[in-house]
Amino acid sequence: MGSVRYHPLTFLAFLLAVFILVFPTEIDLLVCTAREREIGQTLLIIAGCEAAVVVPLAIATAQTRRHPEKWKPRTLSYVVWGIVIVSLARDALVIAEIVLTKIPKMF
Repeated sequence: MGSVRYHPLTFLAFLLAVFILVFPTEIDLLVCTAREREIGQTLLIIAGCEAAVVVPLAIATAQTRRHPEKWKPRTLSYVVWGIVIVSLARDALVIAEIVLTKIPKMF
């Protein structure tokens, strides 16, 4: 029986979360599309950025739970899930702003 190690995709997901979601990469793209009031492009950017982080994280989490004798759970995965949730909340605010500014003023 081999030694129990951490899953490498968890660390990859953490790096992607930092570079895409924490650093201003995603928000810069969202601000550009929000200025033009393009909700379709904004949703596409959000889906792409979130998927780039969630897919490796979900695979690592599933493999860790499926093979506990091979992969050791990592606290880092909870940190990445937290980053994803906060990023989704921020993205929801950006979408709400776009939708609310598209609605014509009633009065």
